[in-house]
Parts: sequence; structure tokens; C-alpha cells
Amino acid sequence: MGGPPTSRPAAGATGSSRAFALVLCGGGARGCVHVGVLRALEHLDLRPAAVVGVSTGAVVAAAYALRHDWYRALLEMQLAMSPRVVSRAGRPRTAGLRRAWS
Repeated sequence: MGGPPTSRPAAGATGSSRAFALVLCGGGARGCVHVGVLRALEHLDLRPAAVVGVSTGAVVAAAYALRHDWYRALLEMQLAMSPRVVSRAGRPRTAGLRRAWS
């Protein structure tokens, strides 16, 4: 029948790493946690060959797959969709959200 399945290294993978797919779950905040996982993988110079997700995980997966600036796009989307906290001067305060996603 044939030998063991072969795989190719994922784009950007280092060494003898094998290709891998990343499946992201949904669930609001749990789906957003995947941003940290993807950033950690990038830090290790690993890139999944495929990224799929459900609900919030699908939004993260789509941004990651379609945009080179995926992290910034997600950050801007989060800021645009978040309820505005208005300071006493009447200006929106978003610095706390930016720190949370950094």
C-alpha cells in the first residue's frame, strides 16, 4: 500500500518541522485568545499550512489567512466594535483596549 504519509514544511517553518493545520474555536473571549497563539507561532517562525475556525475563531483565522497585517486589522476591528468609554472631556478612551491587545 505505501509507506508513511509525507508532509511538507509549512511556509516559514524552520528546521525539520512538519506541516500542521490550526483549528480555532469560538466562544467570544476564548476565540480572541487565538491571537496570542498565532503571535507566539510567528515568534517561533512557524506558520500553519491551514487555519480554520468557528465563530470568533473563524474571524481570527480569516484575518490571519487574508492579511499580512492581520494583527493590526483585528485590533482595529476590536476597537471599532467595542463600546466607547467616554472620558470626562467627552473623548473616547481606548488606551486600555490597546494595552490589552498588545
